[in-house]
This record gives sequence, C-alpha cells and structure tokens, in this order.
Amino acid sequence: MDGKNDVLVEIDKIFGSNTDNKDTNIVISLIRQKLREIAGEYGEKSLEFVSALNRLGSIERDAGLLDEAANDFLRAAEIQMNAIPIFQEEDSCMDTDHITCPPVKAAPIKCIDPELAATLCNLGETYRLMGNFCQAEYAFIMATQIYDATVGMKHPLYARVLSDFALLRQNQGRYDEAIELHDRVCAIIGTTAHVEHRATNLFNRALCEYLRRGDFGRAYYDAREALTLYVVHAGSDSLQARRARKVYELINENYKQNLEQT
Repeated sequence: MDGKNDVLVEIDKIFGSNTDNKDTNIVISLIRQKLREIAGEYGEKSLEFVSALNRLGSIERDAGLLDEAANDFLRAAEIQMNAIPIFQEEDSCMDTDHITCPPVKAAPIKCIDPELAATLCNLGETYRLMGNFCQAEYAFIMATQIYDATVGMKHPLYARVLSDFALLRQNQGRYDEAIELHDRVCAIIGTTAHVEHRATNLFNRALCEYLRRGDFGRAYYDAREALTLYVVHAGSDSLQARRARKVYELINENYKQNLEQT
C-alpha cells in the first residue's frame, strides 16, 4: 500500500466484498484485523492509521454501533492532538478527557490541522446520535474553530460542520438557532454545491421552520425544492426522495389550510 488513500481503498474493499454479510460484527472484525496490519506497517500514530480509524468509525456509526464508533473517533482525535500542538499550552480544555465531560468552552487555536476538524465532526455527529448533546456541541465548536483558522468561513468544509451543528440544535428544540445555521450554510454553498448537500440542508431547514412556529410558507418552498433536488440526484424512488415527499405533503397540507384561514 502507498499512503492514506491506499489504506482507505483496502478498507473499502473489505467492506464492499462483505455487503451481503448480515453479521455486522464479522465485517467489523475483518476491518479491525486490517487496522492491526496498518498499525504494524505505518505505526499507530501515523496519518494512515488515523484515516483507517475514521473510516472504521463511520462504518460502525452507519451500522448503529455508536459506542464503538465514538471510541474509534475519540482515539483518532487523541492521536492527532498528541501529534501536533493544536492549542495553547496553558489551555488544557482540548484534552480528550474533557471531550467526554466538557464545559462547552472554545479553545484558542495555535496550529493548523483540518484533518483533526474532520475527526471532531465525526465524533460530534456520533455523540449527537447518541443523545450526548453537550459532548457533541463541544466537538463541533472545536471543529468550527479549526476550519475558521484554516480553510475559512466560506469553505464547504465549514458549511459541513455548520450543518451538523444545525441538526444538534434541532434535536435540542432550539429551532431559531438551527434555522440561522441552515441559513448560513445556504449562503456558503449557494447553488454550486453538491446537489445532495443542498437538498439535505433545505430539507432540514424546512423541518425546523415547520416545527418552530408553523412557518408553513418558507417550509413549503424549502421542502418542495429539496424534493426536486433529491428526485434529480437520486431518483424518485430513492429513500431520500420518499422521505422528502412525505414531509413535503405534510407541510403542503398545512400550508394550504393556513392560506384558507387567512
């Protein structure tokens, strides 16, 4: 193998060749065996090993193995944070012990590493799915800091963490904040971003608008556009399009009733 990309290709080959295997634990076990081989070849502090941990964590998260995924993402973040001086030495809130029980506090950034931000996004999203909202918020805050200091606030990577942050606020019932974050994502990605990203952001914003205060008008247009994009991108029978269609029909019904009453 030759570096990070080849490592990920090897893991994807294992995953792809076992997609028909209904025993997820067997598939994960095979990938962990490959992880040990990567550790032996490159070392457990290498970029290749960190990349493999992130890919394994993503597979585990998609399989619903959230505790395992969080542990792998946390391990990857710990390796990255020990490898480079990310934060001021006098500020210890970046220790991984603080990620698991944090005060929600931002830390000053000293060095550049967007790869760490990507790991923190993965960790935060996993914590969000686990219902550990405080830990998720802390991870997202750190990721936004790093992206802000590296790629900038108009980059698609920055938009990605804002999208994840918006979902967290939505889960917390803080719909106004969630909508504001979705608005910022729309301003960053515009109409040139990946279709699925645009559709997902519009879909989630429509849900927030609907749940927040029955803002049926804006929710209606966002849901309709999201449905159109999903149909074009993934097909009318895709899971995304079917889900968006149900939400659009619900919002549309309420939108029409609201118009009749006014």
